[in-house]
Amino acid sequence: MVKYKDAIAKSVPYLKEEINKSSDKTIRILIDDIKTVLGTEFIQRHPSAIYWGLKAVLIREGIVVDKGKSVTGEDLLIMKMATPEDWYNIAQLTADIMTGHHLHKWEYPSIIGDNPDRWREFVIEHWMTVD
Repeated sequence: MVKYKDAIAKSVPYLKEEINKSSDKTIRILIDDIKTVLGTEFIQRHPSAIYWGLKAVLIREGIVVDKGKSVTGEDLLIMKMATPEDWYNIAQLTADIMTGHHLHKWEYPSIIGDNPDRWREFVIEHWMTVD
């Protein structure tokens, strides 16, 4: 993950700016285009590897990454700034991974708390360690 973190680091401010400028607060980037930005080492990587690598790294920057297809069928990444609901969902997934099983809805508050600010902190602290 450190390779992804280092490769995308200088583009994070640009991504955030473009997301904020977008009318729907979402940007779509072809995976082949982002591979070029990441560098030659990433050109031959499978689209799923790019998706998961950037998903793990960019959430720590507050950017949620999903995948999709362009109108011509090319793989693309869909990026937006994380909302409290996104932080909650990712915190739930993180808690499931940490405990090794899917928790019941009533169990999450005891692990991740009930404060939206805590959900973000929980994810940053526990989601796929990058450093």
